[in-house]
Amino acid sequence: MSFQFRQMDVVGALLAVWARVVGKKVTDQSYDLETLELGIVNTEGCESTPGTAIVALPLRGGRVRYLLKARIFFRVVM
Repeated sequence: MSFQFRQMDVVGALLAVWARVVGKKVTDQSYDLETLELGIVNTEGCESTPGTAIVALPLRGGRVRYLLKARIFFRVVM
């Protein structure tokens, strides 16, 4: 997952999150990998946080194994 903070969202603001499938990779396992574009939009229609993500979705009757151990970290660049 990657994203960019382009604009500050204030506490209490009403935000909407959207996502769109932009790619699909069929694997020989019991899952597919879907590439998503996603973003956060405020009430003025400004997108404050665009990004991308890859998700594993199970096929019918399939099972998703965890491919990576999840590690969440933030890096502040000044």
